[in-house]
Amino acid sequence: MTRALRFGAVLLAALGAFGVEEAAAQGTSAVTGVEIPSGPTAGDTYGFGEEIRIEVRFSVAVVASSDVKLEVQIGSETRQFDNTSDITSPLTSWAFNYFVQADDVDTDGLSAVRLTGGTITTQISLNPADRNLGNRLQNSANHKVDGRQGLGVAGVALNSPPVGDTFERGDVIEVTVTFNKAVDA
Repeated sequence: MTRALRFGAVLLAALGAFGVEEAAAQGTSAVTGVEIPSGPTAGDTYGFGEEIRIEVRFSVAVVASSDVKLEVQIGSETRQFDNTSDITSPLTSWAFNYFVQADDVDTDGLSAVRLTGGTITTQISLNPADRNLGNRLQNSANHKVDGRQGLGVAGVALNSPPVGDTFERGDVIEVTVTFNKAVDA
């Protein structure tokens, strides 16, 4: 019994070095980070249709149901990010994604996140996992959103008539449409 206690104390001390001593002792999970591994296509602002991915890291492995969502503040609106992790395995890092909609605008960066819906528990003790993640997004100021920046026409141009200022029967009229983003024809 003395050896088991000594081993447990050594294990807790080792876990404490990583900032999870209290969580391990109580059989609960602590959130160790919330990160945005994705990036906007150009600059620091996601446009319409772009995917935003966020990862939530826990101090111990957690198990979640498929209906767990991540709520993120985008401007004045709260948006639901979908769980994209493999729910069949206990994980210490869970991934969520969201595709920017036309009315999403956030000029100072994403903020205020929390987990909602479903169940999230620690793998061993089945204690509920920490759901309120506060404003822990790292580098959120580099992740602004403007869904109004979707695909649009930047300009339209016509070719000139071969002779004079009037097209005649048989002349080819060329119209060039320039878009604000790359498109596939």
